[in-house]
Amino acid sequence: MSNRHAGVLMHITSLPSEYPCGSLGRSAYAFLDWMKDSGLTLWQTLPLHPIDGAMSPYSSTSAFAGAPHLIDLETLVEEGWLTPEDISDPPKHTHLNSHALSSWILPRVTKAATRFSQIHPSKLTAFTEEEHWVQDWAHYQCLLKKFGVYAWQDFPIKFRDRDPTTIATSQHELKAEMDIQIAIQVLFFAQWRALKTAAEQKGITLVGDLPIFVSSNGVDTWTNKSLFHLDSDGHPNPVAGVPPDVFSADGQHWGNPLYNWDVHKSEGFAWWIKRLESELRLTDQIRIDHFRGFCAAWGIPRSSGRDAKNGSWIASKGVELFNALRKHFGDTLPFFAEDLGIITKDVDALRLENNLMGMKILQFAFTEDDHIYMPHMYDSENWVCYTGTHDNNTTIGWFNDAPEWEQNRFMGYTQSDGSQPNWAMLSLALSSKARWVIIPMQDFIDLDASGRMNTPGEADKQWGWRLDNIPFDVCERIQLTVQHFGR
Repeated sequence: MSNRHAGVLMHITSLPSEYPCGSLGRSAYAFLDWMKDSGLTLWQTLPLHPIDGAMSPYSSTSAFAGAPHLIDLETLVEEGWLTPEDISDPPKHTHLNSHALSSWILPRVTKAATRFSQIHPSKLTAFTEEEHWVQDWAHYQCLLKKFGVYAWQDFPIKFRDRDPTTIATSQHELKAEMDIQIAIQVLFFAQWRALKTAAEQKGITLVGDLPIFVSSNGVDTWTNKSLFHLDSDGHPNPVAGVPPDVFSADGQHWGNPLYNWDVHKSEGFAWWIKRLESELRLTDQIRIDHFRGFCAAWGIPRSSGRDAKNGSWIASKGVELFNALRKHFGDTLPFFAEDLGIITKDVDALRLENNLMGMKILQFAFTEDDHIYMPHMYDSENWVCYTGTHDNNTTIGWFNDAPEWEQNRFMGYTQSDGSQPNWAMLSLALSSKARWVIIPMQDFIDLDASGRMNTPGEADKQWGWRLDNIPFDVCERIQLTVQHFGR
């Protein structure tokens, strides 16, 4: 069997639905059918964990919990946890927005989980015994509501600092509310397992996405303070970001805490092993976001505010970490690296030593002759080739915004006339020696900049793109193109 595979980048929230958010329901299964008919075998999503008010899947409040807003409401009706009336007359939204999630989706998920928790307490107990993180997650969620705050740093001091007696008493008092939060997780993982099984039956590999950092105000920092660089009040210092690069001339201030790598090493990287074990129960392969952070991370002093330019590179312990991961998971690690940004020799060495595929982004390839992202420059097949990522414009949007000289270089290289730049670009990707090719869904369906998922550094109107319908009319063209290039 060929190891040349082609796939699609498409987040669950972008799936079409009559409800305000794409979910693990009918459209997800229809999308698997669409992939099968299109000859695609890789489905990459964005992270699958709970999101905060910024809507970014890369700013999750838990590295282990599943995102409640992805739970399918129709399935909950079929299973008897909701009634048809509960989900009638949903608000109409063409784009995902936080208000629709908080005011319509989550109250219905909570209602279903309440009923589930009352009828199946033994299933909650079993899940809690299996999942080390869920008790703390449930308690954290309940405390945010109880105290009316956004972050654990604003809890009363005994809760903030996790006084053992205070925590134990609180968990006892809040048991009923915590059971509802645990039930939400039971429902999420049941729906995800069913979808994963369906994907396996169709020969489709699910590709996950792992943000290297966790949220500063999430449950992971609250319950594992020693693993992060936090001040006495629990705030990160320094905070993570990136210096000025191709995505942002001013750099990016992410606000995440940096890892205390000495403590991780002293504990045998146990937290990382648990995290990756959890991710691999969700997906078959994992893209590691911001891989270079395993060599050094850009640390911005808390006193600098949001000025990302005023930072410095702080060394990590990626070599030791990956040695521990290979010892635990085996020499063939099911990961590949987002090796974008400022890549130094030690980053390349860490990737190569662990035989991980890196990434090539074709939209960056035409700024100069013989750019390293041009397919003729690939030094091996050990790459995942993208037209663009979730952070890029669509290929049509990119082409329309590109200067004339870059358009001309692209058309000359692809021997195309610029009328369908997305198809010229995806054909170029598929023809490359890269082992994997992953194409954003927007490029398969001829979308311009209106279909962009995210613009780094801009807070408004991000992460909201939705697909109108499953476009089965393009399946034949995709399948023939994929087959033509031996994938």
